[in-house]
Amino acid sequence: MAGQRTVGDTEWTSPWVQCALVCLCLVGMLGEAAEDPGAQWVSAYGWIQTGDKLAASKLWPLAIGSYIEADRQIKMLANEHPTYEPDVIDYRLEKLKEDIAAAQKELTSGEHDLMMKYLDFIESFELGKKQRFENQFEDSITTLSEARSILDDLIEEKPDEIESAVKTQHELLDDSIDWLYSQVSFKRQSSRVVSVSDGYDWGSTQFVKESDLPSSGDPVQPNGGLFPNVPLAGVPVAVLPNAADSFEQADNEKPGMKETQSGESELNERGGGSGTAMRFRMNSKSKVAGGKISGETE
Repeated sequence: MAGQRTVGDTEWTSPWVQCALVCLCLVGMLGEAAEDPGAQWVSAYGWIQTGDKLAASKLWPLAIGSYIEADRQIKMLANEHPTYEPDVIDYRLEKLKEDIAAAQKELTSGEHDLMMKYLDFIESFELGKKQRFENQFEDSITTLSEARSILDDLIEEKPDEIESAVKTQHELLDDSIDWLYSQVSFKRQSSRVVSVSDGYDWGSTQFVKESDLPSSGDPVQPNGGLFPNVPLAGVPVAVLPNAADSFEQADNEKPGMKETQSGESELNERGGGSGTAMRFRMNSKSKVAGGKISGETE
């Protein structure tokens, strides 16, 4: 058709749209490996929905930019995965061609700069996402921050119209950048090595020498402080009062209590003498009677 140019198999009536599409196609081809077709489709369809929302708000420059990006991604998907939903792919490409043509008719001559700036935002946004998924967090922060700056410039041009239309994209950018900063900070903290040394190398094998071991002839002073009534080898233990002797002596001192067996020596102040059978009550109910403890068997 005279006066029209063709990019791929889609006809564009505006040279600005043609230029924008060529730039985006080149960006997408630079080092971009084949991805999961389902993920690629979700990304492309997201730009279709964004374009529809912007067209409903009569933001034609931004709508055209979204449609162009969707067209680029779907064509890349069809090229990398030719067997993935070919009927759906063909329908969407045809529908995008119609949507771009319709939006183009509404585009005024003074809005091409706005469209190109929005395409710059899309380029930075897509590159930042790619860097994020490749774990290039610091590069992704730089790229997405640039995309956010471009989006802020767009909002300043038409704040009443654009701000609400791109609110979702702005929030997504903010969340992504915050998440990336947290990952970079965590990575830096994890890489710090805390070294605490006491002058001894615990990480290497140490061979113990015989001279390092305690000698069997070293004098050891026994200590019975924990169990004072337990005799230690070679240590004389003083005679200590016996609790049973104390109970027996207390009973003998009660009024009416007499010594009942002749020949027994009296209990001394410290307890029974040597050779004397000590008698004590087993419990509080036992009583001394008839020279024997009640309940004591013959």
